[in-house]
Amino acid sequence: MAVFPRASSPAVSRGRVYYLGWRLSGCEEAARGGGGSRCGRCRLGLAAPPGWARAAGLAARVGEEGFEVLVAGLRGGAVPARYTCDGADVSPSVEWRGVPAGARSIVVVCYDPDAPRGTFVHWVVYNVPAGLPGLPEGLPRSGAVEGVGLQGVNDFGRLGYGGPCPPSGTPRYVFLVLALDSELGLREGATAAEVLSEALPHVIGYGEVVLTYSRG
Repeated sequence: MAVFPRASSPAVSRGRVYYLGWRLSGCEEAARGGGGSRCGRCRLGLAAPPGWARAAGLAARVGEEGFEVLVAGLRGGAVPARYTCDGADVSPSVEWRGVPAGARSIVVVCYDPDAPRGTFVHWVVYNVPAGLPGLPEGLPRSGAVEGVGLQGVNDFGRLGYGGPCPPSGTPRYVFLVLALDSELGLREGATAAEVLSEALPHVIGYGEVVLTYSRG
């Protein structure tokens, strides 16, 4: 499991130091405080609550409020059981509409900001051609998916998608879609931290969907 600071941590919540708003000085402070191994991940802001991209000023940077995203045809609500450990545990379809004209590739990250031990990454997909309208349901659990792009390693330690399987409660699952002005120079099997670190300077648009899931 990736270790991220909790969203309630003062280091995260104070000063809106999310994703694009993280300051290098804050990263250096984390390293001095013994959190060097977590520093790069903190800088990516995955511990911030849903909507962090907007809160951090990403909309202002790209000059728009973002583009539309649908996950399994949904804009909100609950993750259908088919896409969880209680069902077939296959990846859901992800559609995007209104991607900026200058986009060359798409990144998709699914993460749970409410996991007991910190933010848990369920899925990382990158170097998806921007001309595609989305990802189909049921991508194979392999590093390279022909006609789609590359998949990274999730926090289950596996390639591809790993669905919600919360031990308790009703956590949120954030599906973040980033439009980039270039492809990433990464091979298959990268981590979310590696993908987002490479992607950050190239983001020109974004969209997100937040779903929940409970096994109760």
